[in-house]
Amino acid sequence: MNMRDTHQRLASARQDRPRLTALFIDFDNIYISLLSRDRFAATHFATNPVAWTAALLEGGLSTSAINTAGIKPQRRMVIARVYGNPVLKNRDKSSFAYVRNHFMHAGYEVIDCPPLTNQLKNGSDIRMVLDMRDLIEHDPKIDEFVIMSGDSDFVPILLRLRSHDRRTMIYGGLQTSRSYTSLADEIITEDALVAFLHESAGSRAPITGYAAGNGKKADPLAEARAEIIAEVAKIVEASDKPVPMEILATSVRNAVGLKRTIDTKWAGHGQFSVLLAQALSEEFVLSEKAPFMVWHKKLHNRPQTASPAQAGSDSAPDRKNGNDTGIAPAKEGAAKMEDARQAPLKSVIDNILQVADIPALSARYYQRLFQLLSEEIRENGFVFSKTASQTAERGSKIKLPVDPAHVQAILDRIRRHGHWFSKEDSAIVLARTFRDSVISQCVESGVKFTGPQLDLIDGWFIPAGEEDRGEQQNEDSTDSTSPPPAETELVTTAS
Repeated sequence: MNMRDTHQRLASARQDRPRLTALFIDFDNIYISLLSRDRFAATHFATNPVAWTAALLEGGLSTSAINTAGIKPQRRMVIARVYGNPVLKNRDKSSFAYVRNHFMHAGYEVIDCPPLTNQLKNGSDIRMVLDMRDLIEHDPKIDEFVIMSGDSDFVPILLRLRSHDRRTMIYGGLQTSRSYTSLADEIITEDALVAFLHESAGSRAPITGYAAGNGKKADPLAEARAEIIAEVAKIVEASDKPVPMEILATSVRNAVGLKRTIDTKWAGHGQFSVLLAQALSEEFVLSEKAPFMVWHKKLHNRPQTASPAQAGSDSAPDRKNGNDTGIAPAKEGAAKMEDARQAPLKSVIDNILQVADIPALSARYYQRLFQLLSEEIRENGFVFSKTASQTAERGSKIKLPVDPAHVQAILDRIRRHGHWFSKEDSAIVLARTFRDSVISQCVESGVKFTGPQLDLIDGWFIPAGEEDRGEQQNEDSTDSTSPPPAETELVTTAS
């Protein structure tokens, strides 16, 4: 038998046997990612790992980057480890300290990673990388490494695994970097995982996983999107005049509920204005300039101060002419800044908004939001389901129009960056963590900043002259007579 025949026989034998798989889960990373979107899915992920682990091994959760002709591999899980912080926090019954036993009963090896820093960083990602590096030389040879984490810090180990001809599967959340997902052979998307968690639990939640009858994946957010748009149409048609965007967003959120609006990030569109621009029927018109309004062609007259989103037409905006990010209002609002000193900052803002999914707000607006957030957390603590709405209520008391969706987006990003909220959080701590997260995402996407540009970004988020002494939290942010920011100070008020 020649060498070629030997290699062919070995390759054939390898295809016939199950694929030896090692599974590594960064629990806190996945749980926080799911929690910011859908509490039900996050809870089911934490308390019933048996169901979704079986689906993962059967190939029912992942999307392959390689054409497999519909053939699902046979996997045998030889190593399964879950890493998490065992310290009790926030009394969340689905946090790792409470649910680690569920993973033990599902056959996982539980690796406790207690906090190592004052920011509660637990080093689980480093532990995972070291373990994977050790297992490259494991006997028998492990064919596939599954990394359940959306953290791009795993890029180096993915490169190393690829150089050793090992297959890889990763988890891809809403904020996962392309430089990370492009290296994997298979990806478990957040949409697919959320859909399965609802389906396997028999939940009649807004997120559904499969189209009826044909067994094909359906848009998991279609039902939520349809309900939001139906409520928008109902509100606008019932009004005797065009409806302001802020009032419309609040009314829809109250009628449809947080679960189908904020928790789904406005049915996957990120911002309310983007959803309207892409999903409104031709009977309705969405203005693209402040004050942002929605009206019905036949029932209302066009507001004199508003122009349709598509020049010369009352139809929906053209998303093909470079305006597919939903930030046209942000750019036009920024362009109206009267102070010439804001011109360099506007250029930086435009670059950031093309990459990072953050509310497009002015510097003063961001700084006031961080002050309000700090006050709310200091007085009432951080409560996932209440902090955003209660911060918006604080804004209304000082005549500052705060959309809870903006606050929730800020909180989500701060938490995804690894920050654990406490009553000691000052506005500057929150602002700096938010800034660091935004800059990190931009750098990962190839955006480069100069020193002066980084200073401008600081000026966008961080109050000038503030120090880590509490920043005079009550100064002017609790003055009920304080006037709201000028309209041109808001890069956009639509969310």
